[in-house]
Formats: sequence, C-alpha cells, structure tokens
Amino acid sequence: MRSGNAQGADEYFSKGVCSVHPARLQVILPYKGHRKTYAMTTDQVSLDNLDMVKEADLVYYTSKNRKNKGLIDLYLQGKKSVGIKAAYLLRDTLKVTVTSTVPKADFALFYDDLTNPGTGGTGHTMQMCDELKVPYIDQRIYFNWIKKV
Repeated sequence: MRSGNAQGADEYFSKGVCSVHPARLQVILPYKGHRKTYAMTTDQVSLDNLDMVKEADLVYYTSKNRKNKGLIDLYLQGKKSVGIKAAYLLRDTLKVTVTSTVPKADFALFYDDLTNPGTGGTGHTMQMCDELKVPYIDQRIYFNWIKKV
C-alpha cells in the first residue's frame, strides 16, 4: 500500500496495513521529513531524492491539468516554498504513475469527501488513476463490503 502520509484516512489506512503486514507499506513524501513522526515505515520515497529531469512522465502527468502547470514550473525552477502545492500534486501523481524508483500502481483505494467528491489531493490522484487506467474504488463500495462481513 502507498500512502502520502497525510492526516486522516492515509494515517488510518497505514495503521491498518501495519497491523497486518508492515512491510507492505510504502510512504511517498512531498519532501524529506514530511510528518516524519507519523511515518510508520522506513520504505519512503521523497521527491527530494528524485531527479525530475529523469522523471518526465511524473512531471508530464502532473502538469497535464493547466491550472497545475504554473505551480509545477515554479517547483522545477527550485522555488519550492512558492510551489509547495506542486510538491503535494507531484507526490499524489507519484503514488499512481511509474518512475525510476516506483512501479505503477495496480489499484487504488480512496476515502473521498462525498459532499464534494473528486476534489483536492484525492481528486487529483483519482484523475491520475483515470489517466493511467488504474482502477480504484472509494468508501461507497468498500463500506458495503464491511457491512457484509
């Protein structure tokens, strides 16, 4: 399982995975040390350790949405404090797409804001799944599974 190490659902899913099989958790970080006290694994990939020149697909897919392109450009120019949102978008894309260090995801599980679905970082990651043909479900489906158990 991949986690962006965010508060909320990411944290709870990570705890669940670690309670069963901790080696199955990989954390994708927007920068080194992101919420480091909450990281439940040493299997971590940070954008700080990636050569963005070599990760053209990661940059391409994240920039595909025009409103993100300017932020990504700032980030790539080294203006990381201005483009911090870009780091989160790149992290969310990295959870799905293939890079030199991370294989493409096979499947994704989301906890979406059902009052405003498909928005924010979760919405961006869902869009990346759509773009890259990675199947996914949200709680509307897996909550029904839990009810049947």
